Amino acid sequence: MKFLHGSNLSTALVILSVGGGCGSGTDVEFADGAVEIRTTALSYALGDSLLVAITNLSEEAVFYNLCPVFLEQQIQGTWIARGTPAEGFSQDGCDAIALSLPPGQSTVLRRQIPMSVPSATYRIRFENYRIDGLPLSPEYHISNTFAVHE
Repeated sequence: MKFLHGSNLSTALVILSVGGGCGSGTDVEFADGAVEIRTTALSYALGDSLLVAITNLSEEAVFYNLCPVFLEQQIQGTWIARGTPAEGFSQDGCDAIALSLPPGQSTVLRRQIPMSVPSATYRIRFENYRIDGLPLSPEYHISNTFAVHE
């Protein structure tokens, strides 16, 4: 599955994939299913709107919460969180509300790329995607990569 990342969360397209469940000990099972997270562009300027589309590719409803949302910068092969609540990227004090995304359906998240982030490669990371109470595999929480420039 390919993922695209955008530099502005105001205009974001996200598609998610689902897989797995929880086991005991160090073994972890994930819900079966898939979601895809995809941005609408591969390059954004500081302050641009980023749209992220989330599409449920599973045969069952995916339950999710769009908070928290992380803007992550790639620095020497490591992903570092950027875009604080004060910058308007992620919300402070998110409500723990489970939203439902039916099979085959999509939803769109819009955010703005903070003016304070440096030009670099970024991705969007979401948390809290589940099917029947089981988490989705971590790779389905990440968008494609995208460039942010001045």
